[in-house]
Amino acid sequence: MSWQLDGKETINASANPDLSNSELDNSGVHIVYDKQEGDGFKKVYGYESGRLLTTTSKYGLDTDNDGLLIHSQQPVISSDARFIAYLEVSPDSVSFENSCQVHFYDRVSEKFERQSCPDPVIKNPTDWKAEFINNAQEIQWYNILTTEKFILRNPLSIHK
Repeated sequence: MSWQLDGKETINASANPDLSNSELDNSGVHIVYDKQEGDGFKKVYGYESGRLLTTTSKYGLDTDNDGLLIHSQQPVISSDARFIAYLEVSPDSVSFENSCQVHFYDRVSEKFERQSCPDPVIKNPTDWKAEFINNAQEIQWYNILTTEKFILRNPLSIHK
């Protein structure tokens, strides 16, 4: 998938930097990715390509409860395409500190949960990638610049 200058999607092979944070499920049908919007903030999208229908969905919120814009970034999808997780980061223009949550979404039950990000992720969220492990019971976050990593339980896996 790639992007035209007008922002419309076209389907073809691409090394477009907009898709540098993309994840594909095992079937090769579902992809999640983040894309910078016109307001400068990233949003997470899901793309599903079927024989008869191709759909694109936007995940996450545009603003938090205080009206601050949210970066939705670093998405990951489980191998069976049921679960999606990504970071929701709100930069605070007063304290210059980030508010960060890991957003989990179950595409089957349509339930979601949020967990606070660990401190290292809050400081530099773009340095982190994730993968679902143990049949999507957990998600492992790892720093792309160091060997640092941590595991969070998938709070929605009990619904599986």
